[in-house]
Amino acid sequence: MTDFSFTELDKGIRISLFCFVSSLVLPGVICELSKWYFGIDFADSIGRSGSVMVLLGVLTEYRVFKVRALYEERPIMDEESGARAGVCLMSINIIHFGALTIVCIGTLIWGYGDLIFGR
Repeated sequence: MTDFSFTELDKGIRISLFCFVSSLVLPGVICELSKWYFGIDFADSIGRSGSVMVLLGVLTEYRVFKVRALYEERPIMDEESGARAGVCLMSINIIHFGALTIVCIGTLIWGYGDLIFGR
C-alpha cells in the first residue's frame, strides 16, 4: 500500500484550481494583447482565445485526472479523515465539471466566435 497524504491531495487540488482559473482569465488577456500588439480585430482574436481556452481546459482536466488517481489511492480512514476526503472529492468534482464546461465553451468560441462577435 502506498503512503497517502492529504497534503499532496490538497496541493493537487490547488494546482487544478489554478489551471481552471487560468483558463478563464488567460484567453481574455491574450485576446486583448493580440488586438493591441498585432492589430488583429476582435472577431479574429476571439477565435484564438477560444483555442487557448480549450487547451487550458484540457490541461485542467489532465490535472483533475491525476488528482483523482491520487484520491483513489487513499486507505480506509476513520470518520474525521473520511469527512475530509469527502470534501476533497467534492472539490475534485467541481473542478472537473468546470473544466468540461470550459472545453465546451472554448470549442464554441473557437469555431463560431468570429460569427457571434463579428460585426
